[in-house]
Amino acid sequence: MKCRSFLFSFFFLCLSFTLKAQENPFPTPKSEIVSSKKSERLAVLQIENQAKIPSSDLVFLSTLLQEEMQVKGRSKVLVMTQENILSLMPPNQQLENCVGVCEVDIGRVLGATYLVTGKLLKFGSQKNNWRLTLRLHETKNGELLSSKTIKASSIEEFESQIPSICQTLLTEARILESVDESKDQVKDQKLVANDPFTPTTTIPTTTIPTTTIPSQIQIRNISLHLIKGRSFTMGSHLEQESPKRLVNVRDFYISKTEITVQQYMDCVRADICNPPHWDDQTCWMWDGYKWTYGVVSNVFRQDYMPITCISWHEAKKFAQWIGGDLPTEAQWEYAAKSGGKDHQYPWGNDEPSCQKLNYNYTCISATSPVCSTPQGNTLQGLCDMSGNVYEWVLDDWYENYQGAPNHELARCKSPTCEIKDDGMKLYRGGSWIHLSTYATTSFRYGDKASSKSLGLGFRIVKSIQK
Repeated sequence: MKCRSFLFSFFFLCLSFTLKAQENPFPTPKSEIVSSKKSERLAVLQIENQAKIPSSDLVFLSTLLQEEMQVKGRSKVLVMTQENILSLMPPNQQLENCVGVCEVDIGRVLGATYLVTGKLLKFGSQKNNWRLTLRLHETKNGELLSSKTIKASSIEEFESQIPSICQTLLTEARILESVDESKDQVKDQKLVANDPFTPTTTIPTTTIPTTTIPSQIQIRNISLHLIKGRSFTMGSHLEQESPKRLVNVRDFYISKTEITVQQYMDCVRADICNPPHWDDQTCWMWDGYKWTYGVVSNVFRQDYMPITCISWHEAKKFAQWIGGDLPTEAQWEYAAKSGGKDHQYPWGNDEPSCQKLNYNYTCISATSPVCSTPQGNTLQGLCDMSGNVYEWVLDDWYENYQGAPNHELARCKSPTCEIKDDGMKLYRGGSWIHLSTYATTSFRYGDKASSKSLGLGFRIVKSIQK
């Protein structure tokens, strides 16, 4: 309890202090004079003790965490010393129940760009079973950049694990670059080997071997934008979109627009792709009153409309033809959230309107030419990630995220992610027919892989070989 009271007091003292613009509140230790040009500071708060370990052990772990962050992050950030932090604390203040957002507020008061918090818990019935969760936040927008949990039965075990965890936190938050590419490859192989869903084909086989990665590329008249990867929080509190979890995403390219009629018909003319199911009365459509099968109007067949009335298998064949693949569910959501930001819609959290997306059968009552609503673009310039047409993704359909992996690879039952016609696949993004609640960045639904709909299309991704 003494440690917890100290932590609460520390929180309040930080929050109540007002920085003077003309003063430098971060005295630079002599050993850090070389690093004083760094503009980004990282603060490590004392670990919250919910396991009731001795206060001396808690102070040791907190100090070790700070020291390792100092060592690992020395080239990129200036880790604030205890002297730095204490210099901001006015005396004789108290606080209770400072958690969550309050901790990020502390980081802002400290003038830190990044904030590391820790919570130590006891788990299981044995006496010395502990779990330490470390979180790294960006203080400007409160975004959680990375979170890791380690387990141990002694302080010595924690001591041996903390250095590597600090490296991982800083790397996943993109504060540091990967130290050893070969180690990352081994780690990725272990993730695939241990994953029950065998996600072996989610990264396209054709890659782009470049040292300087362009922000955009053009393939067969398709513009693809670079999406820089990192860790992000995937999902929401809704049952079908939960549990929320931290997912690691690597850099990738994704098409700026939904694949258009013209682009898809190039594949048909090359005798690779099947024609869209416009005339065989197998395409599911909304006629303004009811769902039915029928012949598709010429309105939907124009060159710059998104392609519709194709199955999951046909979408995947097109993606492979251009040397890419369908996006995984994690890649799709990460891109829709403008690179993993806490956005309900691609443009942010403002209310939907017909200026931002084509939805609800009230904007134009049909698909619109791709990129007709630029106000709804992501920060990277991706169009129609909400509305116009739903988009097939690579993953099999699961009712929620229970047991889902913490990486961007697809969640599939087969090694190739191929599936029979009656197998269920996922789609994302909302359509011109449906309400905005179906067009959020986290909404997900599934249908048979053989399904064809006038409200369902796709876009493609391409991997990057570094």
